[in-house]
Amino acid sequence: SAPQEYIDEQLEIWRNRRALMIEGLRSIGFELWEPEGAFYVFPKCPRATEFVERLFLDHDVITYLGEWFGASDHIRLSYALDEDEIRRGLERIQTCRREMGM
Repeated sequence: SAPQEYIDEQLEIWRNRRALMIEGLRSIGFELWEPEGAFYVFPKCPRATEFVERLFLDHDVITYLGEWFGASDHIRLSYALDEDEIRRGLERIQTCRREMGM
């Protein structure tokens, strides 16, 4: 088994990533609930299908439709990335929202 110190450090890393993602998405204007277990968030997203497509094709951000996971009108984003990558992704998401007038 892993030493408790390692476990505590990992938990802190994941808490920080989750907080960065949630706060970043909320500051952009997304509504979302805080996840309790997994490393995914499901922000509410009007025009989700178009948004997911534009994020991928125009901004190199991979995300999925929330409806594939039982959350219609939402998108699914992972925060299983380092904090710099999360920040870059949030910037691209914000740019895409602005371009789409959302």
